[in-house]
Amino acid sequence: MERKTLKKIKRSHLLPALAILAFYSLFMVVSACDSSTSPKTGTLTGRVELVNDTGNPELDPADYSGVTIALYELAKPDTIVTNAMAAFPSVGFPIDQNSEFDHRLNVRIAETTSDASGAFVLSKVPYGTYNLVILKSGWGFRYKYSIIIDGESSSVPIDDLILYPERVVSGYFQGTLVLDDWRHLLVPDDVLISPESSLSLGSNAVVRINPGKKIDIMGGLHASASHGSMFRVTSNDGLFLTHKRASQDILPYHSINLLGTSIVDGGMISNGMFSFATIGLSSQLQHALNVNNCSFLSREYGFWASASSPAIAAYSIFKSIATANNGISFYAGGGGDITRNLILSAKTGIRCEANSNPPITNNVIINSESGIELFDSSSEVRYNYIRNSNIGIRTAGSFAPIVSYNHVSARRAVTIGYNGYFAHSKAVFNYNNLEAIDYYYYVISSNSHDIDAKHNYHNTTDYSDIEDKTYHKPDYPESQQNQVAYVVFNPYAFQPISNAGVQP
Repeated sequence: MERKTLKKIKRSHLLPALAILAFYSLFMVVSACDSSTSPKTGTLTGRVELVNDTGNPELDPADYSGVTIALYELAKPDTIVTNAMAAFPSVGFPIDQNSEFDHRLNVRIAETTSDASGAFVLSKVPYGTYNLVILKSGWGFRYKYSIIIDGESSSVPIDDLILYPERVVSGYFQGTLVLDDWRHLLVPDDVLISPESSLSLGSNAVVRINPGKKIDIMGGLHASASHGSMFRVTSNDGLFLTHKRASQDILPYHSINLLGTSIVDGGMISNGMFSFATIGLSSQLQHALNVNNCSFLSREYGFWASASSPAIAAYSIFKSIATANNGISFYAGGGGDITRNLILSAKTGIRCEANSNPPITNNVIINSESGIELFDSSSEVRYNYIRNSNIGIRTAGSFAPIVSYNHVSARRAVTIGYNGYFAHSKAVFNYNNLEAIDYYYYVISSNSHDIDAKHNYHNTTDYSDIEDKTYHKPDYPESQQNQVAYVVFNPYAFQPISNAGVQP
């Protein structure tokens, strides 16, 4: 009995000890798991400087405090853009954080402000790659791209943390403005740059225009930067807020306009961004202009050449923030060239009218109401790729454009005429690949010329299928048929046109 009692006593003491040991072991395992799975964090340090380079001592800073420093997630490139660039590498320009990042559109990860010496510390930042933004009212902003946090402490070189006093101009301006290296120009009200004056935009220059305001340039313009250091023309709305906003909520500047007397240095505008605009850039220049390797984010027009000498729009990217947008529009502009641009979500991707006849070649147009529209234009339209449009290509008016070797996918691949206006088109459509949900060809009334649409491929070899998707003379009431032409699509191709669409 005593031995059994002793065993019970020993067991009764042992069980709590075992329970404590098991709990401790479980705690250590859980702690170890929590330690291994919790995100690693680091610290980012640096020191900003405010450098007065204006020659005006009144702008000397008392100290370097009050600068906002914020880390943001990297810009996520539009997959439509990246997919299009992968499929057509000769169109547009290579995008990167410089061309895609705007802190108003991205998620803020961490934020602090500088002390009097300019020093700052951003602590407990999860390991990763971020874009750094420094900004201060009256001094503008500056970006540093792709900062990597992968250790306990990282720092930013002082040369990347300098802000300069913004220049402010409104009304009638006489003089010379030179901007580069993150110098800012603020335009609070409409500006007219006089004929004897000039504006120069170099690498990383920033022009901030208040919503609804514009710059008219009668004098000189230099606007040329480099890939990775593009100049910016943008709306001033919301730039000193650090939280994310939707693009449609940012109020646009009205326009930047090259008037007839303006002289563009070298006849070229390159490597620039025009964002949150009603009209990104308009030209009435009386000398040739080449706009290339630029990006446009606009509501009504990206690039608009009106009553100007021949213009070139090339290797640029156009995106819309409203359904009324026309990516590229030439009006009464004669010749020129529209080539190798990427245009997304426009009302009309490319529109030429009033005897504007530039060749339109090797462009990619996606998700637009109309891909290409020609009104009284005799442009040659070749090697373009148009996808997901309601109307692929429209011709209207008495001119005779040639449309060939294009790939078009739309509800109506080809439309002739425009609601009774611009009648009697003599357009020629040959050797195109056409995909259509509703119609391959749709003729609007009062077009009296038969349309030559031979040798196109229609994704079918059945004559009746093509005829069913052709809306022309036989489909109108007999009383109207004397005003409506035939579409002559026979003979047609029995296999895809191998070289239709964008060429390398």
